[in-house]
Amino acid sequence: MSNEQNNNLSVVVTEKKKMSKGVKILLIILAILVFLGICALSIILLTAKGISNVAKDFNEQQQEEEAKTEEKFNNPKSLGEKVNVKNVEWTVLEATNLGSTIPSSYSYGDDCIANSGTFVKIKVSIKNNSSEMVSVSYLYLYDDKNREFITSSDIFGCEDSANLLILENINPGIEKTFTNIYEVPTDSQNLRVKVGDTELFSDEYEYVSLGF
Repeated sequence: MSNEQNNNLSVVVTEKKKMSKGVKILLIILAILVFLGICALSIILLTAKGISNVAKDFNEQQQEEEAKTEEKFNNPKSLGEKVNVKNVEWTVLEATNLGSTIPSSYSYGDDCIANSGTFVKIKVSIKNNSSEMVSVSYLYLYDDKNREFITSSDIFGCEDSANLLILENINPGIEKTFTNIYEVPTDSQNLRVKVGDTELFSDEYEYVSLGF
């Protein structure tokens, strides 16, 4: 075999070796990319599963809270019953439908007239059984349609303002009695007041039925 033929054969062999080495590198790169793709897919699937589990847990917790609220709303405590919410003891002592007119407390004053509903008066006792002062403001009133009512601002001068619950600080071991008056629609039934532990953003509460 001539030298020229040997040289050509050597070039061919070298080129084949280079091609073989290039193919190997390409296959290695491809394998790495496949591996990374599998890892990325696994991470995505695990993340999606985690998010799904979090969403599921959140939905279950929300459903539990809704069921708890509905249970308390549909099974309120009774008028006159002592209701303890953490360290605060509530007793709804009286509840009265005053009608659409409340006579003035002064001989020269005007009577208080309801806008379109009827006035409801409740008398509430609150006792602070904690070791710290608690602050108490207005209480929410609800009817059987779950409509929420706050105290009326149209009854001042027709009720002794000293007894109205607006904002009060109650020291430890002290019990006070207050009055709240609401205007509610004439079709409101099964009224109940919501009482809690007086702590901000707390979800500890109970409902107390007014008996009508």
